[in-house]
Amino acid sequence: MRFLHPATSLSSTDYARLQQLMLTMIGSRTVLAALLRRKLGSSVPAPSLSLAPDRAVSGKRVRFSVDGGTEDARILTWQPPAFEDRSTLSLLSPRGLALMGLRPGEFLFYRTESDRTEFIRVESVSSEQVSGRQAQIAAAPQRRRAPQLANRRSAPADSLPGVVNA
Repeated sequence: MRFLHPATSLSSTDYARLQQLMLTMIGSRTVLAALLRRKLGSSVPAPSLSLAPDRAVSGKRVRFSVDGGTEDARILTWQPPAFEDRSTLSLLSPRGLALMGLRPGEFLFYRTESDRTEFIRVESVSSEQVSGRQAQIAAAPQRRRAPQLANRRSAPADSLPGVVNA
């Protein structure tokens, strides 16, 4: 199935991190790799100060809904996903990556690791500054290993240049 991905701007720093992550996933056919290709293909790097303050980027608190259900609010972070962490959402997860770059009212369909299609919609993005430990978590560079590529799925279209399947 082919999903459209809205054009977006990302901070130069976040865009560079996505490029670095993509280098670790070359040839991968995982859900995260497919979504990452879509995100890079539809994004343009921009200086942080020129981004709209309501754009979902690392360090921002994002309120969103999945499949029209109950809203959730999380701080987007570059830290790897943490078990049962209800305050942050890792940009190294499909859901966090799907939210990245979206603005309130924008939405995206994407495939999950369980091969389900989710509809995610951004309700609001807080430009409030996060403080203390949450700010350190959101801003800290990734120092851990890249996600494991053991569960590869066969999807011939994922290996074609310019194809934006997820």
